[in-house]
Amino acid sequence: MKKKFAVSLTLALALIGVGYLMIKMHPETTGFLGSLLRGESVFLYPERLDLGSFEPGAKVEAVFHIRNLSDKAIKVVGGNSTCSCALPSNLPIEVPGGATIDLKVDVTLPKSIPTYIQEIDFITNENNSFVMRRVALSARVSNPIEEPLALEEEQNKDTKEPVLPALAFNGAEESEKNENQKDSPSPVSEDASFN
Repeated sequence: MKKKFAVSLTLALALIGVGYLMIKMHPETTGFLGSLLRGESVFLYPERLDLGSFEPGAKVEAVFHIRNLSDKAIKVVGGNSTCSCALPSNLPIEVPGGATIDLKVDVTLPKSIPTYIQEIDFITNENNSFVMRRVALSARVSNPIEEPLALEEEQNKDTKEPVLPALAFNGAEESEKNENQKDSPSPVSEDASFN
């Protein structure tokens, strides 16, 4: 009896150890197990993808994976981001039950920003309802191009001070105009009747 218990305990501890190592070696395993435990029918991974380092304005393809955990087909019907610099390219796409499909995103990196971070929402149609799933991608732009500010481009040649747009002075002119009008009589008579 003690021998069976010791073998069972040893086997249970070994399985826990193997599970722990799998999670440490493959971070998406945690998300996958979480999706299973929550009863979700879809697992989208990686949740965060680092593309690496690229030249300014580079065009890169990012690939995410979607695994259908159910036995029924689901459809990825769309995807969007806050910027047209990251556009899902192979949608809509059907994912058969039990299958894993690649979701591709065409990315155009900025020219003047050294760190690029973008969130993308994929929209799936599962069990006759739409579900939004968010992933994030990042990249670094090596040697970003410095773009001058609009005010730095136009400088007074004598003083080297920025030339501000004319609208910036309209407020001062208006307030001076209002000061002058205080002293002048109103065009409408005070005893005028509006009946």
